Amino acid sequence: MDDQRSEAVNEVIKKGAALLVGMAVVIAGGTWLLVHALGLNGAGEGKPAVTIQPASPLPTVALSVPGQASGAPSSEPSDGSSSASATASPSHRPKRLLRLSATPLEVSAMDRINLTGTYGNRDNVSLQVQRWENGTWGDFPIEVTVSVGTFATYVQTSHVGVNRFRVFDPAADIASNVVRITVR
Repeated sequence: MDDQRSEAVNEVIKKGAALLVGMAVVIAGGTWLLVHALGLNGAGEGKPAVTIQPASPLPTVALSVPGQASGAPSSEPSDGSSSASATASPSHRPKRLLRLSATPLEVSAMDRINLTGTYGNRDNVSLQVQRWENGTWGDFPIEVTVSVGTFATYVQTSHVGVNRFRVFDPAADIASNVVRITVR
């Protein structure tokens, strides 16, 4: 009786294995047909089967502060630019190499504030996030690395009121523009 049972178990195992192999062959064949029917293999075209579009660049301009005309002089602290360029009209300002944007511009305490920007054609450069505190720029406990000219990070703060942030390249002594975030 044990021999009959053993033979029956072996027969079930063989049939199960044959079924699995058959299913694998059907799936592989169907996949091959589908790829060729849809033209996903790129055969005969002399180009790759899949074209990857480059990622769109990160935003480089923050939304304007409500109630403040764009280009109007502001009482922002010094951000590393010369005093002549800080008071010059927008059309006479030199193009900034290091640009910072922030969203959203109004948050509750400890909400996420996204900081994004560009830094020329720089790569693998470490930038220090800074906040204006007590009349001077203080390092915020966040650093961000530039990758192919762009960077992105976020900060959170519980300091209620207007918070001013910038990013700073200590190696080149270059600071970005200042962004203002209102924390409620």
